[in-house]
Amino acid sequence: MTTRTSLTTVTFKDSFVIDPFKETHPAGTYKVEIDEELIPGLSFQAYKRNLTIIYIPVQGKPDVLRALTVDAKELERALKRDEIGEKYNSPREKEA
Repeated sequence: MTTRTSLTTVTFKDSFVIDPFKETHPAGTYKVEIDEELIPGLSFQAYKRNLTIIYIPVQGKPDVLRALTVDAKELERALKRDEIGEKYNSPREKEA
């Protein structure tokens, strides 16, 4: 199966949280790696995203990065919250 990998960056203006990880990360620019697989059997080329990784610096060790596998939709939600200035609330906090 044909796989392609792309690298990009995302920038958060404020501290953020990405589900299911509940830790807060500082504002900044982060590297993101996206792996996609070619969908076979179509009359045109189309890819399905199968892996999204965000690289987070280890606190106190800026040269050391943690690779967190995240759901692409959760990353998009975190970016949207940041864009509109909304703080993260867990689903339990929203119910209360």
